[in-house]
Amino acid sequence: YAASSSDNEFLIYNYKNFAIYRGSKNISTGVSANDGNWHHIVVTWRGSDGATKLYKDGTEAFSGTLAPGTTITSGGSLVIGQEQSNVGGGFSVEQAFLGSMDEVIIYKQVLPLSEVQKIYNNQLAEKNADGTDRTCASCDPVAEWLLDECSWGGTTGEVADNTGNGHDGTAVGGLTTANGKVCESGDFDGIDDYLEFPDDSALDITSELTIALWVYPNSVSNERVIVSKGSGCGNYNLFIRNGKLGLLSSGDCNWAYEGSNAIVTTGSWQHIAATYDGSSIRYYVNGVLKDVVASSSGLGATNSDPLRIGGPTIGGWSLSRYFDGKIDEVLIYDRALATPEVQSIYANQSSGKNADGSTRDCTNCGPVVEWRMDECTWDGTSGEVEDATGNGNNGTTHGGVNTDAGQICKGGVFDGNNDYVIMNPFNIPTGAISVSFWMKTSDNTKSGTPVSYAASSSDNEFLIYNYKNFAIY
Repeated sequence: YAASSSDNEFLIYNYKNFAIYRGSKNISTGVSANDGNWHHIVVTWRGSDGATKLYKDGTEAFSGTLAPGTTITSGGSLVIGQEQSNVGGGFSVEQAFLGSMDEVIIYKQVLPLSEVQKIYNNQLAEKNADGTDRTCASCDPVAEWLLDECSWGGTTGEVADNTGNGHDGTAVGGLTTANGKVCESGDFDGIDDYLEFPDDSALDITSELTIALWVYPNSVSNERVIVSKGSGCGNYNLFIRNGKLGLLSSGDCNWAYEGSNAIVTTGSWQHIAATYDGSSIRYYVNGVLKDVVASSSGLGATNSDPLRIGGPTIGGWSLSRYFDGKIDEVLIYDRALATPEVQSIYANQSSGKNADGSTRDCTNCGPVVEWRMDECTWDGTSGEVEDATGNGNNGTTHGGVNTDAGQICKGGVFDGNNDYVIMNPFNIPTGAISVSFWMKTSDNTKSGTPVSYAASSSDNEFLIYNYKNFAIY
């Protein structure tokens, strides 16, 4: 505590050997608390006689006299975790607290030993200082859908809630998975598919709210539903409308509450978040706060409708309201995250980690295509090079390429002139790829190409080229 009279007006300093400062006077206690364990510390001081005590874990550890006949100057600056060299500043890294602190309480009287012990015992039992029960606020999301399943088939509960809260859902309308921002994602057709999660009281959020997720839109025109709980504006609904984010509810069912600067575009992954704290909606794009919109009418009435991702809760809406593109990493909280929390989620997931910064191990979903080339012969028949995955990505030979002895069973033998195997069209993985194959050649004349993928964007969209000195395009 620093004041105009002294930057050390009242200071508890140096956990290796606690010293207590009162203005220009100080006293060393010989007590430490830097062994890596939680300790309860209480310091008392009385100005009339300077009586000073330090208690550690409910026991008096020091008693002395400091600056008798003085009083502390009020109106200064109180700082937790730093020593001040002037009021409200003058911090030094060498004097900064390194570690954790909790349950800081300041009283206006000297506590007796009995009261110190009561506080210590109550808080040791994870109660409040006065002994009443403490209900810890949940910092965790109500629901977290990673959307990392390899595939969906419309089976009840196939879309897992990563929190363990049991908010598992179902893919509807033939919705498929695809490469995501982190591992897999949902790939929405913008026509009739969505994810549906059964109604639950935990999803009926009434006071504060955060919705955070990644989107890769193919279209942002009209009104595109991202998350919907309830028909109409419902309990809460997160939309993109003509490129702008909007969080609506029956409490504030008005497009005046959309974000004018929270712009979402097509063709790239973007992290979006909307928070509501009871008085304002905050919109974020890629960790940046874009808009703060006053809204004090509260969230809408709770309902028994399911929660949907990618489509409106109740049918009969126009097709333009279904989301067209990919969605990944959906988080719902029953509190308004602070800006640093939104930024932390964005940074963690941008680097391929979980929202909390822990490592994400993507599920091995198996190959997209596997051409074993074990056919006895090829003659150019369409689809004769069979895909062993069952995904139907069968290839067709051209130029007379045929099979002969391979690394395992048969393999394709190419003459180096005009023969090849083609699959067109082929939905290649877009965000990450691994290509595995065996090859054998003694050619030193050609810049031979084992694998080539061309698309409208580039004839070398993905190319493994020149086996004399492999280049990857």
